[in-house]
Amino acid sequence: MGATRRFPRLLLPILLACPIAPARAQTDAGLADRLRSFTSALDYSGGVAEARANTRGLRDPRARAWYALLLSRNELARAALAVADSMMAADRRSPWSWFARAAALGYGYDDSSAAALAASEELYRRAPRDPDAVWLRAATIMNEARARDAIPVADSFLIHSPNSARHLVLRANATWSVATVTRPPNQAMKDTALALWARARSLDSTDALAWVAPGSRLASDGRLDEGLALLRRGVDLAPLSPAVNQYYWRALRTARARDLDGARDEALPGIERLLAARAGDPAVLHLIANEYEAFRMTDAQRALQDRILRDHPTSLAAEWVLVNRYREVRQAVYDTTNRDSTVRGAYRRLLQDFVARPSHVNERLLGDAYRELYHLADSTTPPDTLLSWILGMERYEGINPQVTFAQGAIALADRGVHLDQAERLAREGQRAGRQRIDRQREIYEGVGEYAQALDWMTSFMVDALGWVHFRAGRVEDGERDIRRAIDLSPRNRSAFYHLGRMFEARNQPDSAEAYYIRGAMVALPGVNPNRSALGTLYETRRGSAEGWETYYAGIRDLDRARRRATIQAELRAARDPVPAFDLVTAEGARVRSDTLAGRVTVINFWGKWCGPCVAEMPEMQRFWRQVAGDSAVRFLTINNDQDLRELREWMERRRYNLPVLVDSGYARRANVDLYPTTWFLDRAGRIAFVKAGWSEELAEEFGWRVEILRAERGVP
Repeated sequence: MGATRRFPRLLLPILLACPIAPARAQTDAGLADRLRSFTSALDYSGGVAEARANTRGLRDPRARAWYALLLSRNELARAALAVADSMMAADRRSPWSWFARAAALGYGYDDSSAAALAASEELYRRAPRDPDAVWLRAATIMNEARARDAIPVADSFLIHSPNSARHLVLRANATWSVATVTRPPNQAMKDTALALWARARSLDSTDALAWVAPGSRLASDGRLDEGLALLRRGVDLAPLSPAVNQYYWRALRTARARDLDGARDEALPGIERLLAARAGDPAVLHLIANEYEAFRMTDAQRALQDRILRDHPTSLAAEWVLVNRYREVRQAVYDTTNRDSTVRGAYRRLLQDFVARPSHVNERLLGDAYRELYHLADSTTPPDTLLSWILGMERYEGINPQVTFAQGAIALADRGVHLDQAERLAREGQRAGRQRIDRQREIYEGVGEYAQALDWMTSFMVDALGWVHFRAGRVEDGERDIRRAIDLSPRNRSAFYHLGRMFEARNQPDSAEAYYIRGAMVALPGVNPNRSALGTLYETRRGSAEGWETYYAGIRDLDRARRRATIQAELRAARDPVPAFDLVTAEGARVRSDTLAGRVTVINFWGKWCGPCVAEMPEMQRFWRQVAGDSAVRFLTINNDQDLRELREWMERRRYNLPVLVDSGYARRANVDLYPTTWFLDRAGRIAFVKAGWSEELAEEFGWRVEILRAERGVP
């Protein structure tokens, strides 16, 4: 599977927020309006502080409802839900109780999508003409990646109030989102969204979101000058808004990609202004520390992080500082060029210290730490410790069910310990896996792609259940389950490995060998256990490893023929022209798409942040060496990392010299959202092959695609 480039869940609610409300007298009666204005300014931590400083005003249900929303936007999910639960207990009939519940469940709880949508629907039923109720209903739908369904909700209000600027912004946000997920992206819908934002600005020029929402979208879409102009106006309207400033600084770095020092000089006055005004807000301090990192101001970043840990040790910001620090060490742990044996132990201690903190604000970060501890487990890890890490993942992680439930159950079964818990995990994983796929349903094209993803996820869980059954002595149940796992996903190499192990235990080596061979030919990231199992079985059956290389080469030849036939069948009969681009290389040279015609062209989309991209980079470099001297072939990569200097240093350390273009929003415009993705263009500049996801035999298989396209018009 490839890595999907996703942005934090906070992004959609940020761009759906209301416009800045007019200033009000600082009275308890106006607290709801003031809290809404903090949401309008994207200043969630400031809004939480305002609410906590005016507890009398929180007696008003509307103010408490907005307080719950601000808490959830500030990643304080448990506190938000506590407010909502108390309101529901006091008055379940009030629409504001349902507002608070929808707001609390809609952000921060990955397993609460259905409940959040149901709460927002009940809110909308009870108050269909209330502007806040309509806004939150649409915002909740948008947050669940169902922008198309949010449009009629916004329209239901605009029919009666066509001059509501904030609902025009809402309608524009939804329209743009639909346009970007349409394949290819719908430019007419984007133009409609831009017109709606412009109308909102004409109605209320002080509406910061009417400037920030299109500005951030245009910057991401590669229209940097237009985007920056709008974002600058947003900063003028909300100069102390952390998020508004951050959108501007990010766009500025993208626009000045070759002049980071200049971008930093332009951003620093705003950073210093925000720091002076909000010196006591740990969330703002953390945001600025991240900006210092992005601008390569390492000493300033470290000093601010130390200040957060010293002055705000129990804050969410402190948790993020600790998480970012252990993630820095994690890079060294998994860097194959690093030979320092002490790093792994240091990493484990940092994780254990984080887990042992007396309290945690963001439980998802706690789940991340438990998952990392689980991946560090080895034969020396006590069974009870391993179980505690797996149960920690189950309770807090919520993002990778195939790891928590399937791999966790298999790890326990491999050791023959806690098999009752292992079976429970495997069964519960089928429900959790379905929920995970359902939450991402809009990213799949059609029912078929969704069904394939669901089968893939379910296959992990069924394989785990079968392996637990086998290890518990229920051999027939185990075999039945694992065969079903293969039916669900023929690329589940774990299931082939487990069937091979079963047949070896039955003293049926021929069957075991057949399954190991099938599993060994599945190319996915990570260690393939079938290959070592096949080698061990070969040596056991023959009494030595003599002839192994010839034997395995024969298997590979058969697999190679199968893979080439599969690739030949993927050649597109109907081919779209490559979306036009005009990009610069990391060194500043321009490359335009209209210069590619006449040659077979390979374009790879990648990022250093993407694990599968990094995993295949050695093979990508090898492929580049194969075609570098071929005048009939052009090879390009398009990278979307933000820090070009850091990227160049990273490549130099690993001796990668393949050509890199700076993305500048092109991938988003071209609707590339799975990384890595590689296009293969024919001589007319049309996309003839698309390879999405990681490739083990990359150099070989990319070479085959190039050969096929060259042969269409002969080798020059």
